[in-house]
Parts: sequence; structure tokens; C-alpha cells
Amino acid sequence: MVKISNLIIKIDDFELLTTEEIILKKNEKMLLIGNNSSGKSLFLKSLHKKYFNHNGNFEISQSGIFNKKRKHSLYIEPEVNLFADKSIFKNITFPLDKIKDRTLEKISDLCNIAKLGEIYSTKCSVLSYSQMKMVELIRAVIVNPIVILIDDIDNYFDDINMNLLFEIFKASDNDFSVIATAKKLKPEFTNLFRIQNKRVVRL
Repeated sequence: MVKISNLIIKIDDFELLTTEEIILKKNEKMLLIGNNSSGKSLFLKSLHKKYFNHNGNFEISQSGIFNKKRKHSLYIEPEVNLFADKSIFKNITFPLDKIKDRTLEKISDLCNIAKLGEIYSTKCSVLSYSQMKMVELIRAVIVNPIVILIDDIDNYFDDINMNLLFEIFKASDNDFSVIATAKKLKPEFTNLFRIQNKRVVRL
């Protein structure tokens, strides 16, 4: 669950963005729409604890004894975060301590949905930008944090690949939530918010 209450994002003493209350339950997918420089990225970075000039409260938590060991969040930014000289498979699995047979099957299934081809020999240096971002997102799905934060998702994927991404979310059978930002509406998301007059409002 992600619970945000009266979160105010600042630049120095200037209040850039205000959010009253947002509650995102397990498996829910949220999209925040806004223009450039409206505070979308700083909103995600605040939730990921990479930006600290804000007031108010937010909580990222999940009940259950095993969830205490889960990462709270993973942040996908526009810059590519892959080892270019390593294979798709190596890039997806490098955060994992152990790789079970079920995890191998899941990685193979998700990469097939993404149409990534031969994942064991193909280096990420030969992939398109969209394919590289798909690899990052599959890696995030496999790690299975409580929430995946995706900045500027509409810069990564066209409509076809956006549909593939949601197939990956569904096929993973994991219980993470997603908060993404974009400049335009993406109908795949069911929880829609817009930055309007420096406030986050529900559509």
C-alpha cells in the first residue's frame, strides 16, 4: 500500500506541488499526468527517498511477515540503467542472490511477451531504447518491490509496447503497485491524476 497525505514538494522555499491524499492499494496502477517542470519527477523521487525537500507524509508498506524483507520501491528513470556489455539475462538477474527454477521460467515468459529474442547471448548494447527500458522493467518486476516508480513512461513505449508492458505486469503474478508519470493520458492505467494549478487532482 502507498499512502500519501498532504505532501508538499518544494524547490528551496518555493512550493512546487501539493498532494492532499492518495491511497494506492496492492496491485493498483496509478498514472500522474503533467507538463515538463511541473514536479512529476520530484514527486517520484520523494517517494523513493532520493529527494528530501518536502513536507507532509507518505507511507509505503505491505502486511505480512515476508513483506518486511521486500524493497519498498524501485525507481525507473529516463536514463538507461543497464550494463551495455552484459546479456539481457545478466542484466535482469544481477540484483538476485539466488535464482530458482520458477524465477528462470518467469524471466523467460516475461521476455517472450516483450519479444526480446535470445536473452542469454544478446547484449543490451544492441537493443533499442524501448527494449532497454523493457529489460529494466522486467528486472523490477522480478525483484518485486512494494511499488515500482516509472518516470516519463510515455517516452519509453508506443501503444503496442505499452500493452505488452501491462501483459508483463499481469503475467508476473506478483503483487506490486505501480506509480508512473507521463505528459499524456494512457488508458491502460485505472487510477488517473493530473497536476493542475500546482496541485495533484484525481481525474
